[in-house]
Amino acid sequence: MLLSLKWLGNGCCKWLEMLSSERCIPLQDLALQIELRVSVSLYYESLCPYCADFIVNHLVRLFQTDLISIVNLRLVPWGNAWISSDASLICQHGEDECFLNTIEACAITLYPDVVQHFRFVECLERLSLEGRHRQWMNCFQITGFGTSPIDCYTSGNGKTIDTKYAKETSKLNPPHRFVPWVVVNDQALQEDYRNFVTYICRAYKGNVIPSACSLMPKLKESMEEVETLTTMEVQIITRKCAHFVGEQGTQWKPIISANSMSTNSEIAFNVANDLTKIEYLGEEITINPGE
Repeated sequence: MLLSLKWLGNGCCKWLEMLSSERCIPLQDLALQIELRVSVSLYYESLCPYCADFIVNHLVRLFQTDLISIVNLRLVPWGNAWISSDASLICQHGEDECFLNTIEACAITLYPDVVQHFRFVECLERLSLEGRHRQWMNCFQITGFGTSPIDCYTSGNGKTIDTKYAKETSKLNPPHRFVPWVVVNDQALQEDYRNFVTYICRAYKGNVIPSACSLMPKLKESMEEVETLTTMEVQIITRKCAHFVGEQGTQWKPIISANSMSTNSEIAFNVANDLTKIEYLGEEITINPGE
């Protein structure tokens, strides 16, 4: 925590500005939010392409906006690995993945400040996404890390950390069925993991609302209202809903139980004729109501 406070209070934008010129998080606001932070845990494996995409292109938004001020983010690099009868580690994507899982686990443990270790993990996952994971040593120079994670691996301490993460992953309830597996305040998001921002904003109970949340419609209330209707005219719609938009009269059965709706609900969206583009959290989605 001391490193986090120093980062926020003294030159806080050194890394943040590389990602966004939005703002630094006021230290006094952070102090008010600490006890109300939303727990976000990501269970993943280092060479899973879906995990790499999620970390590099989605989870990074926590740091591009002020959402990190209300989140306790935990990264758990184990995923679908398992321990064989002879106590060796077996990973879905081979020995390279076992090695990089451990290197990331060591980095997370040795550099507990989430800003620091996320930079390192993001660097490795970007290389993984680009098919260059064997250039992983570059990330030490890029992020300014020392080589202590390598020492952690060679000493055997990394395997101890792996075992801890393996036990934690095996106790997930419900059990993980794939990776990336995202849990927000003990709620598994399952297939809806990319909409983690919505779940974070809904779970947060503090008075100081991050701008990333205040920009969002009151999704829960709007969804409860939709459930009682057969049709609705959509003027502004979030990215989450955009996947379920269609021409007037089209029936959908979206999996949005997380918004207090039955997964069997049939909803007809009447899309306004002038709605062609939606911009949300930096992403632009084009919708053709005529399709």
